[in-house]
Amino acid sequence: MKVLLFERRFWPAIVTGDKVHTIRQPRKRPICPGDQISLRGWEEKAYRSRQRVLSDETCLAVLDCWIDSQGIVIAEHRLSEQVELDAFAVSDGFADWEQMRSYHDFRSLPFSGELIQWGQHPILLQLLCPSASEH
Repeated sequence: MKVLLFERRFWPAIVTGDKVHTIRQPRKRPICPGDQISLRGWEEKAYRSRQRVLSDETCLAVLDCWIDSQGIVIAEHRLSEQVELDAFAVSDGFADWEQMRSYHDFRSLPFSGELIQWGQHPILLQLLCPSASEH
């Protein structure tokens, strides 16, 4: 089982299922679709306390992701409409696109990494399975 650690601010969205993916730098030991992943956070100080298991999930997809000041590119599909960007940001645990764009990991844009998905979001479902959104 692979472990992903999250800041305390993301815990509620993970537990409720509102956060269905994370964007990270590529890992030395990559996560692949089908892998079991444990979503955790440090209870106190990092490396000096226990990890709290927030959720155990199955990785659905790992997609290339690019973030710039104009939007997000996921697997060669650009999201640039404000409604799409806000919905995507909420599914990543942020209040809106502006909050996500100003997050410390993304402050020096452009950012290139990978999106690790464990839950379904309508935008991601449409990108990955366009025929599913037609039914």
